[in-house]
Amino acid sequence: MSVRRSLFDHIQFDERLKSYSWLEDADIGKRAHRYGTIGFCPDACLVHLGSRRGRDSARKFGFAQIMNPVYLASTGVFRWRETLVHHLSRNTEITVRSLAGRSSVG
Repeated sequence: MSVRRSLFDHIQFDERLKSYSWLEDADIGKRAHRYGTIGFCPDACLVHLGSRRGRDSARKFGFAQIMNPVYLASTGVFRWRETLVHHLSRNTEITVRSLAGRSSVG
C-alpha cells in the first residue's frame, strides 16, 4: 500500500485493532477512498515475509482474525455480509484447524 502523507491529515490508523492490527490495510484503504481515488493493480505481486512464530500466541492471533472484522463491520468500514462471507467463515475454519493441530487448509 502506498498513500500520500496528506491523507493522514484526515485519517489515522485505528489503534483498537488487535494483534498486529490485523486488517489495518483494508481499514485504511476503505476509509481513504472517501478522500480520493484508490488505485488497484491486479497484476501486482506481493510477497509477505512472515514467520510461523510471532509475538502473540496462535490463540490471540486467531482472536484478532475473528474479532477485527467484527469490529470493522460495527464501525461501518466493512459491510456485515462481506464480514460474514469473506472474513469470518474462512478465518474461523483456519483458527479451529490450527487449535486442533491441523493447520493445513484445503
